[in-house]
Amino acid sequence: MLLFLPDYALTRLAKYAPDFWAWGRKVFTFKTNRNNLMMNSHNIIYSEHNINKLDSQKKQARIEQLLNLLNEYNTSPEEKTRNDLLMISNINNKLGNAYRSSGQYIKAIIFYQQSLDIKRQIRDRQGEGNSLVNLGNAYKSLREYQKARIYYQQSLNISREIGDRLVELKSLCNLGNAYQCLGECQKAINYYQQSLNISREIGDRQGEGNSLGNLGIAYRSLGEYQKAINYYQQALVIKKEIGYKLGEGISLSNLGNVYIFLGQYEEAINYNQQALYVFRETGNKLEEAHTLLNLGGTFVNIQRNDDAIEAFRNARKLYQDMGLNKYVEQCDDAINILENDF
Repeated sequence: MLLFLPDYALTRLAKYAPDFWAWGRKVFTFKTNRNNLMMNSHNIIYSEHNINKLDSQKKQARIEQLLNLLNEYNTSPEEKTRNDLLMISNINNKLGNAYRSSGQYIKAIIFYQQSLDIKRQIRDRQGEGNSLVNLGNAYKSLREYQKARIYYQQSLNISREIGDRLVELKSLCNLGNAYQCLGECQKAINYYQQSLNISREIGDRQGEGNSLGNLGIAYRSLGEYQKAINYYQQALVIKKEIGYKLGEGISLSNLGNVYIFLGQYEEAINYNQQALYVFRETGNKLEEAHTLLNLGGTFVNIQRNDDAIEAFRNARKLYQDMGLNKYVEQCDDAINILENDF
């Protein structure tokens, strides 16, 4: 028997069925019943806890579970029904979420695109809008803001066409992010304020926290630092209240960065170290690396060069593991300057 099982399943098999490997040589063929497959898929997809609240080990177990489920559908000889295609699209979307939460954005894009293709094939306009938002988010995480803006605008158009307020909220908030990253702060504030109004109308606390945090980013860019701190603190309270760990880490990092602009470096280090702990807890390697880079720069400002070199080296390793060479070079340059100063 050829087994394709994750490590934890093999460990349990060895513990509770030690005579399993003593069986004779035979060939077995198994076929998954369509109804059982659909029921299993429904249980896995719709009984899921928030992926952002899982630690890295549980996230990986979740990814393996979803990949196995997707493989069952893809290898099934039966013709795919609309319900099959919808389930396959949802599995791809969940895989995209899991990879994005783990900081593996290229893999997330692959699965989000597959989900989007199916949504368009079966003419699921609401699902199409959600997939476009997810693709925009993944590209934004990779700092490809023009691509992200295009996906968000497409999603906003669909959401308004079908009257989907939740997708409209996400699209507005993320369009603000894209314009903010492109340096168009007033446009960003306009989109953020629209998203904040809608989130409060429909009672979306996470959306409200995201909109507040993004308003903080825009006002920081305009040099209005006290306004920025006020919005960041409001966002942090909401994210802690709802248990949104990744969002909590981002709010902490944002507070750290605004204190860097104010020249209050000890406050900046305090918030960035709290953010670093959260990102490590959630297994988000990209945000962990960015936070280490920020910490390194802050240590340089107060002449803690040993701590700065350690932060840059740790960031460099993470960026190298993710194949982000431009950040690897940035870390190398910083390390070389500091070592030469010694």
